[in-house]
Amino acid sequence: SKKLFYFFCVLIFFVYSVGAWYGLPQSFVGDELVFLASGFSLLAEKTVQANFQFFYLPPLMAYLVAPIYGLIGLIGLAGGWFASFEEYKNYVLLFRESFLVVNRLISALFGVVGVIFIYKWAKRMWGERAGWLSAFFLASNFLYLHEAQVGRFWLPATVLILIGLYSLWRNAEGGSRWWTIAT
Repeated sequence: SKKLFYFFCVLIFFVYSVGAWYGLPQSFVGDELVFLASGFSLLAEKTVQANFQFFYLPPLMAYLVAPIYGLIGLIGLAGGWFASFEEYKNYVLLFRESFLVVNRLISALFGVVGVIFIYKWAKRMWGERAGWLSAFFLASNFLYLHEAQVGRFWLPATVLILIGLYSLWRNAEGGSRWWTIAT
């Protein structure tokens, strides 16, 4: 049963991430470029305070992608693909839509994490069958599937809220703060 669930998680990650390259090099999904620009703005301004004039959304996705964008730049510098940070900045300006893949893969990963948590929660409350049904219904829900394929903050925020609720429930259930997803 564990192997089957792992296979299910890999399968839904594939389903969620298959659209990561949708429409590139153009952007057809609203608000994705705002998170892309804000992530790079956090790096350029060397700040963790996302209060840019163009930014009208909660900055969760910007905080998630900024370190990865920085890591891509460092790997590019170390690998010789970019001669300087200025060259990396020019690459970003010319090919910014290609970085949407990072945002979309982060959403796909959060989508799988949400399915794992809902499975664990339902299984713990009502048994194995309820866990499978809950995981299947969440994974195949249209809105959840859609948000797991685009690089916006809605799905990571939803999953973090789900993890918080699960944590509160586990604390209320046993009183111990020492638990893991495996238990």
